[in-house]
Formats: sequence, C-alpha cells, structure tokens
Amino acid sequence: MYKNKGLIFLVFILMLFLGCTQKKNTVAFETKGNPQELILGDSIFIETSGCKYLSFEDSLKNYSSNSKLLVAKYEVNNFANESRTLIRSLNLPDTVISINSDVYLNIPVRSVNDQFDVNELKLGKLNKEWNESKATWTTATDTTWENAGGDFTEINDFEMTHNNDTISVKIPQDLIIEWVDDVDNNFGLIIYTEQENFIAEFYSSEDIFFPRLVFDYTDEDNEEVSFDKIISADTFISITDDQYEIFQNQIIFSNIQPIRSYINFKLEKSYFEGITDSLEFKRITINKAELCFIRKTDNEYFDEGTITIKPYLVIADTIDINDTTKPMISDNDYESYYTIASKDSLHSATTKEFKIDISKLVQGIISDDIVNKGILLRSVYESMDLKHLEFETVTPELRIIYTVPVLEN
Repeated sequence: MYKNKGLIFLVFILMLFLGCTQKKNTVAFETKGNPQELILGDSIFIETSGCKYLSFEDSLKNYSSNSKLLVAKYEVNNFANESRTLIRSLNLPDTVISINSDVYLNIPVRSVNDQFDVNELKLGKLNKEWNESKATWTTATDTTWENAGGDFTEINDFEMTHNNDTISVKIPQDLIIEWVDDVDNNFGLIIYTEQENFIAEFYSSEDIFFPRLVFDYTDEDNEEVSFDKIISADTFISITDDQYEIFQNQIIFSNIQPIRSYINFKLEKSYFEGITDSLEFKRITINKAELCFIRKTDNEYFDEGTITIKPYLVIADTIDINDTTKPMISDNDYESYYTIASKDSLHSATTKEFKIDISKLVQGIISDDIVNKGILLRSVYESMDLKHLEFETVTPELRIIYTVPVLEN
C-alpha cells in the first residue's frame, strides 16, 4: 500500500513538472493570446512630397489665463524670437489727492537666463486699448496695433531693481495721477528689452505669486492710505509674421513660434507575427504603441522643464508644402481621437529618447475604425512659453506591443 502511495506521488510530481514545462513553452513560442513586441523603422514611414517628416510653423495665438509673463529677445537654432509684457491696474482709487511715497510695480521672477541684466529692461506707456485674452504682436483687441509689438511711448524716468525673486519697477507718481484723473486712457505699461540673448520669465496675475502695484496716498478726507493690490490685467505678446515656414525632413516642436510635426506610416498584416488572416489583423489588441525620437540638442536657455506632446488624427486629403502664406495643416485639417498627451523632459541625464504614445491611433488604424492620412504632433501648451525641442534626423522607431486574439473555430 505504501509503495502504491509512493508511486502515485511520483506520478503527481511528474505531471506537475510536465505541466509547468508546457506552460513555459506556451509563453515563449505560442504567439496568440500573449503580448508580442514589434519594432518598426525606416521602411514603414511614407513620404509626402518627397519628405518622410515635415515640421511647420503655425499661427502664434494668445494663451489665455497664462501663469507666465515673458520679456525676451534671442535667437536659437536660427529662430529669432522677441516677447514683451503688457500690464496694467484698473482698480486704482478715485480719491487720490496726492501720492506720498514711491510707486512700485513689483513683479515676481520665475526664471532668467545667464545673460539677464535688469538694467536692460525698458518701460513704455501704452497708448491703445488692449485685451489680455486677445492681444498678440499684431492685434490689441479685435483691432490691430498701429505698430506691431504694441503702441507705446517710452518712459525714461523710471528705475528698476532686481531684489531676490522680485523685479521692482519704480514708476513716476505723475503717471498714477494721470490715470486716476483720466481712467479711460489708462492702458497700462509695456516692459520690453532691446538686448540680444535676453530672457526673463515672470509670474502673472493668474499664478499664486502675482504682480502688485504699491504706493501710499492722501485721499479726499485727508487720510493717509496704503494701496497694495494685484494687477488686474497682464499678458505677453511675441513676434510673428504672416509667413509659415516648412521644415523638410525635420521633427521640431516649439511653443513660440508654434512648430508642429507631421508624420505618416503604413501598418501591414505581414509585420505582425502569428497573423493568418484579415479578421485576426483587425482584432489585434494594441497594448502600447509609441513613436520614439532622439533629442537633437538641449534647450539653450532653460536647463529644466518638460514639454507635453499630443498626437492628432489628420483628416485632410492633401498636404501642400509649397504655400507658406498659411499653416501647412490648419486647425480644421485634424481632430482628436481619444488620444492622450505624452510628457517628457527637455533634458535627461540617462537618455535622449523621447516617446510619444499613439496607442489609440494605431488601434484605430488596424481595426479600420479610422482612415490613416497621417498624424499631427503638437505641444499642448503652444504660445505659453519658450519651450523648443528638435530631434535627430535619423529615422524614428514605432514600437508596438500587441496581442493576437485567440479565435474559436
């Protein structure tokens, strides 16, 4: 009886061993039902007008509710940029008889580059109505500036100091009195620079740190009053023109000037191991699909930060790379398709690789839910800041992790 028990135990162990061995073989060699990795390179990318990759300028817009203000004048990788800050206080007291102190506009600093010098900042009195949600380099509200970059008169009688994390602008007392007496002509100030390689980022009134106007005055009741309030309107404008450059065989993302990229690729049944018919191909599950690029250069001015890129489905039938009077792909030529944005560092100590998730788009293409006319890649925060990123001209990779369905006969 004990021998029979031993024999049964031995058979049980042998069956368990064989079962485990068969399971391992299933994972290693059986394609269907198990995730597979596919890496695709140069051969899948489709040329458009002789180019496998296209980047293009889009129109520079006002970024509403921006937490940043910019004053800049610089060139990076042959892109010339200039930004100016508009700022004003519409909540001035109407009972001011005299001002009894210096008047300071205190603007908290977010970051500056190595070439920053507070003495290179200039101040102007704006001469035209503007709207912080509409103002651009060429437009003040729904109307245009008479002079691109803002209509203003330069102010020479001012002082500017950089103390710790704040820029303090000492402005003339007479200017406050003028605005109190003539509210309708209070268009505020413009801060700009003429110094090359100059960049300064400030916090706007949309942030928890915000610009403030501070002074003491005597009111109509001969009372001493302290005024210390948040600026009521601020924005920045950046230089632009009516030409929309196209960069052939380059992959570039930029917030100012906004630059977007277009790429197209083919996905064929023969690429996927274990696919035996068209029905299986359409039923593939895309676990993950990423476009992988290699960063070309670091951002020249800012050592830290991230950029967020989102893919969109192009719906335009044709792409015209010869007309630079309008963006190569307009806002009506693409649409969102359940895609998510990919956030990655502008710099990395360990890798120059930058990955963009296009899983939903690849799934839609394979399942025939969408027509593949290419993908538009763009920053989520265009016109918000100075982020700029370029990639090596070597072919990007499309990396796919997929699962072939197990179909019943």
